[in-house]
Amino acid sequence: MRLRPLQLGDEAAACEAQRELATEAFTFLLDWVPAEPWAGYLARLDRRRRGVEVPDGRVPATFLGAYVGAELVGRVSIRHALNEHLAEVGGHIGYAVRPAYRRRGHATEILRQALVIARGEGIDRVLVTCAVENRASATIIERLGGQLEDVREDRDGTRMRRYWMTRAPVLDRLAPWTTTGVGSLPHASGAAAAAHAVKAYALPFCPQLPGVEGDMIAEWRGTRARPRAWEALLGELARRPPAHGVVKLQVTGPLTLACALGSPVEAADAIAGRLAAEVAEQVAVLERRGLSVVLVVDEPLLDRVAAPGIERVWEPLRGVGAAWGLHVCCPVPWPVIVRAAPDVLSFDLTLGLGDEGAAALRTLLAGGGRVAWGIVAPDRPEGDAEAPALLDAALRATGATGRQSLLTPTCGTGIVSVAREMAVAEAVGAIARGRRGAEGAT
Repeated sequence: MRLRPLQLGDEAAACEAQRELATEAFTFLLDWVPAEPWAGYLARLDRRRRGVEVPDGRVPATFLGAYVGAELVGRVSIRHALNEHLAEVGGHIGYAVRPAYRRRGHATEILRQALVIARGEGIDRVLVTCAVENRASATIIERLGGQLEDVREDRDGTRMRRYWMTRAPVLDRLAPWTTTGVGSLPHASGAAAAAHAVKAYALPFCPQLPGVEGDMIAEWRGTRARPRAWEALLGELARRPPAHGVVKLQVTGPLTLACALGSPVEAADAIAGRLAAEVAEQVAVLERRGLSVVLVVDEPLLDRVAAPGIERVWEPLRGVGAAWGLHVCCPVPWPVIVRAAPDVLSFDLTLGLGDEGAAALRTLLAGGGRVAWGIVAPDRPEGDAEAPALLDAALRATGATGRQSLLTPTCGTGIVSVAREMAVAEAVGAIARGRRGAEGAT
């Protein structure tokens, strides 16, 4: 899905949507006047976005259509400020999905993308409301992290739920400098790998076992419905549930799979849909156990396919967990990261950052994102001592804080010895403890 301003060629579809929603007493087109020329209406929307000639009683707002391919499936209005009525029952974001496109996850994706845009306008806390009887909307808002404040009555007597939302609030449960693994572990036993993933890292994860399951492509082509360590992980989490209630899952990304399989990039869309369906079942299992999931999409070949617009392929995966991230162990195509705006970016800091990377991370952090700094290279024990200084330099360049940071190894933990992986986990943990100790002393 893509949110974009309406264009001249959208008139017929937009007017049809207006007629459809009018039967439900809902206005699809913001402040639309049927007799007004379409070009004039679009110009008025643009002025409203820029805060020019805003009518009395209204506020500056960005109005966008929601498109899946060429189809207009819905719309969203993102208000840049709240007046008295909006602060009571209207909120920052109003959205709708056309009747023929409902129950396909579009409302969730519209709201998720709208939250990112709202934060880009400098709105740190976003108010979203829905009628008390609209349980479907309440479920979407709550799934995306909305915290119910209260219920208030609209002018017409409708009782409205009022939710406040911050970006991926599940990440706020994590302590500063939380440690986690990148995914792969060298163990031959799923039980041993799961025990290590839960005990050695603050944010436990479901380990991939390349020594047993093969590489990413072999795992994708395999017949196992779940990772080999899955059942063992569930057992470990039952015995040692994390106090913060968060678990990380990772999947090989659709772009990497399409590229490695020799398929056209267009095939990544179908792969993403299949991945989302498979991992959603794992997420549901963990949620039933009271655990929230950060889903990280691993794209080690992203630099080969980093064309404008490629970030759309991750849309089916964005809303599967409570937060989503990208793991990139190749040279990072920073413009793609900025456009994708993941909740968490995990990358190999030992490959370098540079001015472009630092600027991109400042943008990500300003929008409420987090960075998982890959600072200890499994295949370079001699570099362990350099990791703290490397991290210090990156923090100075980006302004990142401990609250905005996670610490990880770099890629390659699946192909070293178990002893080396244990040393890597300890090195990452020692850096985290050192950062927390230094901050606690100031």
